[in-house]
Amino acid sequence: MRVLLVLTYFILISTNALSEELKSGLRIGLDFAPPGGRNGISVTYDELSTGKHAEINDYNDSIYLAYVGAPSYFFGGLGWNYRIGYNEFKLNTQAYRMTESSSRDGSGITTTRESDLGSEISGRSLYIVPLLFYHFLRDSFVSVILGVGLGINYGEINGNIYITDSFKRENRDEDCYNFLDNNGVDGSLSDVGLYCDLKKADVKGLGEAWSPSILIKAGNLGFEFGWVNANLRENDDIMWNINDGQSLLFYQFNFD
Repeated sequence: MRVLLVLTYFILISTNALSEELKSGLRIGLDFAPPGGRNGISVTYDELSTGKHAEINDYNDSIYLAYVGAPSYFFGGLGWNYRIGYNEFKLNTQAYRMTESSSRDGSGITTTRESDLGSEISGRSLYIVPLLFYHFLRDSFVSVILGVGLGINYGEINGNIYITDSFKRENRDEDCYNFLDNNGVDGSLSDVGLYCDLKKADVKGLGEAWSPSILIKAGNLGFEFGWVNANLRENDDIMWNINDGQSLLFYQFNFD
């Protein structure tokens, strides 16, 4: 219902907006989490050689802040610009997979559970992403832009996270899995440290960032859906990812 109200409000306001080309500017708004949706910040940890995996997240509303550069068009609606974004995060809800079928070694159905295991990851992310896009309805007061970008990210990740999963079945930690399976719904998880390995995070540096997006914009108002995925290597075997799933409602202050 909240999403429908936001979209209705956006459509009503946008009907009074004047047609104009895209401009550079500062976007300030709300990155909201739709009911039952998965938008928000998550951090994942992966050991590439063993398949060990962990995820921690926060799917709450947050403030959105980004700068977008002025576009350049190749022909028609095909063009490019760039985006500079920044966010800080503090996460304490871990997500882990449990197998619903009786056989864990088969192709059984899995379900994702989310629990506060006592772990916490905090950090920040600054990304610069050039975006190749196509601008539909360029002469209309409402613009629709589809784009995809690839750029760089500077990230910092600190804290700790429990290793709860392995994408290689032979490397699963049976004690950790069984503890979470038996206690993850109604039981106590206070003893998780006795069964699951705790990974300390203290990593920072540059990595790749990529971002697909769908933007609907009218005047200075915009609604955008997409995500920014940024990776950060601790070493040749360990990869961290900062995933920012975005449902954005923003106002853009134009600079030219």
